[in-house]
Amino acid sequence: MIDYTKETTLDVKKILSEKLDIEYDDYIILDVCKIIVYSDKGKTNISLYKPSVALSTASSFSGFDKLSKLAIEAEEGLKKVIDPNR
Repeated sequence: MIDYTKETTLDVKKILSEKLDIEYDDYIILDVCKIIVYSDKGKTNISLYKPSVALSTASSFSGFDKLSKLAIEAEEGLKKVIDPNR
């Protein structure tokens, strides 16, 4: 079984430090879920790609309307996971 958290996690802080000698706050990208977790002035932030935006490139495909509706539903569910008070 593949551990996707190890296989597809990008440590942006480490990459910037090693490649460009730039010190940066914690910043990782969990590619398997398209989730970005980063620290800004001591506050942890979570960001993710909006399914509706990702799907917008497929607007010419048949069935786009159904997929678009599903993407919006998924997006609302993801928003609730990140911020339960929404």
